[in-house]
Formats: sequence, C-alpha cells, structure tokens
Amino acid sequence: MVVARLGILRTGKFHLRLDPSFPPSRNVSVVQDRAAAVIITDRSISATVADLFCNGYRTVLMEDADSTARDDNPGIPITGDYYA
Repeated sequence: MVVARLGILRTGKFHLRLDPSFPPSRNVSVVQDRAAAVIITDRSISATVADLFCNGYRTVLMEDADSTARDDNPGIPITGDYYA
C-alpha cells in the first residue's frame, strides 16, 4: 500500500482512504464527491468493493499489480502549490 500511495502522489494525483468500518453509503459518497477514477484494493475485500460500487470504477488489485512496471521518474513537474 505504501508503494501505491507513493506512486499516486508522484504522478500528481491524490488518494482517498475508504474505511470499511464506515457505513457503505459514506464510502460511496466520498468516492462520488471526489470523482475518483480508480479504486486500489486487495483481494480480501474486492468482492465488497465490487458490490459497493457496482463495478462502476476501474479497480486495481494490489496482488495483481505488474511487477515490471516502470520505476523511473515520469517527468511530471510538481510544485509546492500544486495541491492548493
């Protein structure tokens, strides 16, 4: 999960933490309000994610992540005020 978060931040995007202890409607609301494009999850809760979001989002399973993915600098300029 740490590597996923670093990759997300390095590409200039953001991540939302969804808590399974929260009511499902709250998690759905958070995802919809932020216009999320991808949900990163693990296999143990992938069925719950599919049920909750009706497969309306691209889902990436951490266990299936491509270990041959690029690890060099993507060349995306990010400044200190980028997230403001």
